Amino acid sequence: MHRAPSFRIPSALFYSIAFSLALAGCSDGGTGVEVPALQVTASTTGSDLDPDGYTVTVDGGAGQAIASNGPLTVATLSTGDHTVQLSGVSPNCQVQGQNPLTVTVQAGATATADFVIVCSGPGPGPGSITVSTATGGDNVDPDGYTLLLDGAESGAIAATATVRLGQLAAGPHTIGLGAVAANCLVAGDNPQNVTVAGGSTTPAAFAITCTAGSGSVATWTRLDKVVSRTLEDVWGTGADNMYAVGHDKTRSTGTILHYDGTTWSEQQSFLDIALQSVWGAAPNDVFAVGSHIGSTAGAILHFDGTAWSEMTGPSLAPLTDVVIMWRSVWGSSGHDVYAVGARYRTAATPTTGLLKPTALVAHYNGTAWSLVQLPSGANREILDVWGTSDRNVYLVGDFQPGDGNDEGIILHFDGTGWTESRYGSGGLHLKAAWGTAANDIFAVGDEGTILHFDGTAWTSMPTTITKAVHEIWGSSASDVVAVAARGIILHYDGTSWSEMVSPTDRDLFGVWGSGPGNVFATGLVGVILHGTP
Repeated sequence: MHRAPSFRIPSALFYSIAFSLALAGCSDGGTGVEVPALQVTASTTGSDLDPDGYTVTVDGGAGQAIASNGPLTVATLSTGDHTVQLSGVSPNCQVQGQNPLTVTVQAGATATADFVIVCSGPGPGPGSITVSTATGGDNVDPDGYTLLLDGAESGAIAATATVRLGQLAAGPHTIGLGAVAANCLVAGDNPQNVTVAGGSTTPAAFAITCTAGSGSVATWTRLDKVVSRTLEDVWGTGADNMYAVGHDKTRSTGTILHYDGTTWSEQQSFLDIALQSVWGAAPNDVFAVGSHIGSTAGAILHFDGTAWSEMTGPSLAPLTDVVIMWRSVWGSSGHDVYAVGARYRTAATPTTGLLKPTALVAHYNGTAWSLVQLPSGANREILDVWGTSDRNVYLVGDFQPGDGNDEGIILHFDGTGWTESRYGSGGLHLKAAWGTAANDIFAVGDEGTILHFDGTAWTSMPTTITKAVHEIWGSSASDVVAVAARGIILHYDGTSWSEMVSPTDRDLFGVWGSGPGNVFATGLVGVILHGTP
């Protein structure tokens, strides 16, 4: 509401008048002129100041108006202490210091109560991301790509173009490209982690190179052995920064290998730790998980770009006959990370003689790990975790009722709670999950099992193998690689699965690539395979 400007006596003139009155009151008690008992001032700075000013109350009495920047004179008060309070302050303004104030009124003098108020304008509104693509090379996909915002489709973008995604909440987001042709390679991370600031635009640039050929892996080569330990998992931030983790045969020594774009080398070895999985949010924010074989504690390690150190895991009740093993780690960002696994008894139960696991899920919020409550954890183990965003997370594993008729389980987190589904019987364990979008997710497991989720239902996909499929990864919906026992490698071209020529018969456990033509698979006794076009 617009208000007419109010007439104000200049402060210098006001205090001159007050001083003259004080002299008159003190010099001649018979004139009837007395000094004011109290002088209240409000001094407001900042932006979006309250146009209505404030209210002053003395000793809880009737309120008197005072301007945002102005004086208020209280003529008569008894001598002694009084409380003066400022109210009616807008939510975007803050009174500095004490409120109310205690003032002491003395005969023949004017007491003062000064309030300093600082205001701030309304907070910044939603932010935005400007996504740019630059595609070069041969046989560029004329249809461009699908934009994936926080794992969900958010429109399309041409092969070389700029698109603005607006009205985004301030905070962390992921932005990626989907529907990338098999002959095209996205340089760097895809998706990228970006932090949106309210009221501003954050850039996200993707460079894509396409080749005349298919671009997907055609040949697998076995690399020179770095260690003889089992390599359970492989992951990286790009073509020149990859990690492989594992353990020795007795599970008493863990290992972390690093790839710099040219050579694999052992980065670090750990006594009494068997590592199972590796994932990170950035080159200086990498997690590896596993177990302490010499104790009942699980192991969670973190790499800050310089060194690996062990983290304090979630609080768990100590049980002397139980080993905790974290089997997989994944997150939507560095402050939204899941570690999954189970508690395993080290001695058979008296009634059945079976070692039944209890599922465990832990969540890291960027500060500390805490346990996640599942619908049920009894007789279950979780073997992998993957998702498209913090509101769309999948866990896979198995349910072990104790009669040998194990079933695969899939748990889904929708941002509010978890739901569980079961698949197969007769000993099915689901071992890994991966996808390109919320409506294109794969889960793999025993007996050549590959399930696909289209956004509505899970269906079984036919394969030609009966060995356990351990891991899955792809560069796009039409270029997916799965690795299995006995060195088996499967490829999905968007239509069907086929077996590829493999240079090893060793069990393969991990697969990851920086793009369709640069894929690594890891397995038993230090096997590392490199897939190229």
